[in-house]
This record gives sequence, structure tokens and C-alpha cells, in this order.
Amino acid sequence: WLFEYRGEPEVLFARADECERIGRDNSLSFFFEVQAPRTRAVALVRAGQLTQGIAELSKYIDLPMTTRDMRPYMVTLLAEAVSAAGDHDRALHLVGEAIEQAEAPDWQGHAHYAESLRIKGWILQQMGRREEAEQHYRRAIDFARKQQAKSWELRASTSLARLLAERGEHDAARELLAVIYGWFTEGFGTKDLMEAKALLGALH
Repeated sequence: WLFEYRGEPEVLFARADECERIGRDNSLSFFFEVQAPRTRAVALVRAGQLTQGIAELSKYIDLPMTTRDMRPYMVTLLAEAVSAAGDHDRALHLVGEAIEQAEAPDWQGHAHYAESLRIKGWILQQMGRREEAEQHYRRAIDFARKQQAKSWELRASTSLARLLAERGEHDAARELLAVIYGWFTEGFGTKDLMEAKALLGALH
């Protein structure tokens, strides 16, 4: 999951292959029947191979072995891929399902809630519903701040800054993004920080 969060599909592919090899060598069926192909499915999505990635990831969302805490995030990943493939209505339904599960009264796992809110905002933005998108981006930022989840805050802030920039609000976008980008002291070679830096450069 670390390499998924970092946006490094090639490393994910390699980890999936290694997971499958270890599983088969040691007769650990969960490794080669579930964990390896699930990891490979996420890597396919992140590599932009959406048709195959969506088909593969869909197989592993509701398996009994899928931990309850991880399911909303996996559904969110699927929603992002489905929207990127052009089916925004289905994507909106999927991410709504993930958010609804995370907001259930008995739910304890909110590790990925901010990212689900951000992805819903992104899907709404693709649909031209920019005001609703902004609301979800801001909700994602607020929740990430409460969690002190700086990576989720950076990602949501970058999404909102792009939206603000599209409206011509360059100063507001730059101010929002500069604060969270300035918090980081390492990891500048990661996808999220490079995207934030590029956007800040474009806003000057």
C-alpha cells in the first residue's frame, strides 16, 4: 500500500510478482490467489491501463479476505478509475458507497476518508459540478487536518488549487497550496509533491 500511496505502479507490479512467487513457493494461497492479483489490479489502474485494471480490481472488492477497513479505499480507487474511463455516473455511485460506509455510526476506520471525499470532488469536477466539487475538496482538507494526515491534505489542496486556478483565482490557489507544500521537508521526488510544485510554479 505504501507504493500505491506514493503513486509508483512499476514498483507495485514488482511487489505483486514477488508476492505471488513467495506465495507459490510456500503454498500460501492467500498470497497468490488474492494479495498478488489485487496488488497487480491496483498497479494496472495507476499505470493507466483502465479497462483491465477496473475488471481485475472489481473481482477483489467484496472478497471475505478483504479487510473491512480497506474496503472503502478500494471502492474509492475503483471509482476513480471508472471516472477516468468516462463513466462518471457509476463512479459517483461507487464513491458515494465508500463514503456512506465510512460515515456509518459503527465505523471505526477513517484512515482514507479524506481521500474518498477528494475523489468525489474530482468526479464532480469532471461532471462540471464545480461548486459541489469545491465543497468536497474543502471537506477533505478539513478532515485531513483533523487527522494531521499531511499527505491527504496536500493531495486535496492540490485538487482545490487546480479548481481555483481554473476560475482565475490564482492568488487564493497559490496561498492555499504554498502553506501545505511548505510543511514538507523531504519526499520531494514523490508524485504528489512534484505535482504540487509544478502547480505552484504555474501559479506564479
